[in-house]
Amino acid sequence: MKAPALEARQGMEIRNIRWDRLAQQAATGRIGFAAITTVLVLFGVMRLVQATPYGLGLNGDSFYYITGAETLALGLGFGRLSGGGDFIPTTHYPPSYSATMAGLQLLGVDKLDSARLIAVVSFVVLISVVAMMLRREAGSNIPAFVTSAILVTSPVMLNLYAWVMSEALYLALAFTALYLLWKSETQGRTLLVLAGAILSGLALLTRYVGIALAATGLVLIVLANTSTRRKLAEASLLLGLGALPMLGWIVRNAQLTGNLANRNVLWHPVGLEHLEQLALHVLDWFVPAQILARRLPLTGLIPLLGLMVGVVLLVLWRAGGLSSRFRREGLPTLLALHISLYLAALAISLTLFDPSTQVDDRILSPVYVATMMVAGLGVWEVWGGRGALARSAVLAGLAGFLLVNGLVQSRRVASYGRYGLGNAAPSVGNSETVAAVKELPSVPIATNGMARLYFWADRYTYSIPWRIDLDTGAERAAYQVDLQQLRDRLCPKGGALVLFEPENLLPEQASLTDLTQGLSLFGQYQDGEIYFCDDPGTGS
Repeated sequence: MKAPALEARQGMEIRNIRWDRLAQQAATGRIGFAAITTVLVLFGVMRLVQATPYGLGLNGDSFYYITGAETLALGLGFGRLSGGGDFIPTTHYPPSYSATMAGLQLLGVDKLDSARLIAVVSFVVLISVVAMMLRREAGSNIPAFVTSAILVTSPVMLNLYAWVMSEALYLALAFTALYLLWKSETQGRTLLVLAGAILSGLALLTRYVGIALAATGLVLIVLANTSTRRKLAEASLLLGLGALPMLGWIVRNAQLTGNLANRNVLWHPVGLEHLEQLALHVLDWFVPAQILARRLPLTGLIPLLGLMVGVVLLVLWRAGGLSSRFRREGLPTLLALHISLYLAALAISLTLFDPSTQVDDRILSPVYVATMMVAGLGVWEVWGGRGALARSAVLAGLAGFLLVNGLVQSRRVASYGRYGLGNAAPSVGNSETVAAVKELPSVPIATNGMARLYFWADRYTYSIPWRIDLDTGAERAAYQVDLQQLRDRLCPKGGALVLFEPENLLPEQASLTDLTQGLSLFGQYQDGEIYFCDDPGTGS
């Protein structure tokens, strides 16, 4: 008969063996990978649903995406209806996001629910693909879990997916394409290149800056340790499937409007303001940069960002192993390429096309995801390259980072869930001006709140004219013509001018005096005013 002490010791050893097996399965096994990744993804989806009880946030861009989906589903093409019911083609925004929503609407999904479904599915795909890429690179589940935990607790990611915007779909397409192209270089499967090329083309038709994704794929193919013949074949496949859809889109725009993408080519190089925005947002991913900005001049954030990046790279390099991972087919190489080429494409866009673009978390979203992936690999490198003290420091730092991430995200979830986002907020729906518009007969309407009246009053409207060209900063030559055209559209048909918060019209928009010339105030409300023409029979 065994002594009680011996039995207890043997039982403890058996339990330790079981815990070791579970830990090993979680760290390297496929079942543990699938289980923990699923839990993390479901947590992220739950937070998104909690943050959007009134639906995803709606802004001006959301208006064009949703109306574009609606007209596509109706078979009219990609565009919107004017206040007079005329179809206006859209060229400023690429079509894939709206086309995806339109496909869901044809299956019976409500137009706003379709956007929410895309956001949820895109989030699941992105987190899953990111986790698979990191597991494949590291040969361990740990960096995959670390990065997934960072992303699902991230206030940046919550803000990206809580709005009806194309970034959610783009991220899913772009990182899935990167994964397939990266995987094809080591497995030699043409089908992977084919699928990656198709997704690259769709990503480019989701966001124009997707050109950086195609460029990353091409560089990856060139750097691959394969034959010249295979490189030429894969490059042709990527360029063909990635560029042909965009070429077709450009031809369509030129035929319909004479403009390739509603953008003028002008020279306005990247300035200090853009660099300050970049530094502020990137630093804010890791430290409370908003607090730093109050104590330092914004220009001081730029060298601070450079110093932080340099210190991180030095620590990772000294941890050992990072240098060997920067090989031709390594994931760090791929991520570094994509970040560099994306920032280069953004700089070109700011310099030649869109100087008014804000360099914020939305615009930097692909850089954010790639940076967090590098962070996950960095944690793994330091963890494996140092002793118990360094591991404890890494674990404490990671726990603190996740805690802060989660707390900031929780505050945003509570705020978004209480008030709603943008035009989805109940306060917008309860507007006195919106209620008054609902009572108006079916007449043409011009307004500075096209999105509000579309979402809450179900009315297509005309936009008020813009006095200033946003690209050049000069007064538009056609400004007076546009004002007269607006009166011609409204007055003969008894139309109305609806202005939300007229005292806060943008300086670049038509002035209140110019807009209301020849019009009389019909109703004044807490948040707006409605005007009708003095002489409804003419446009003067």
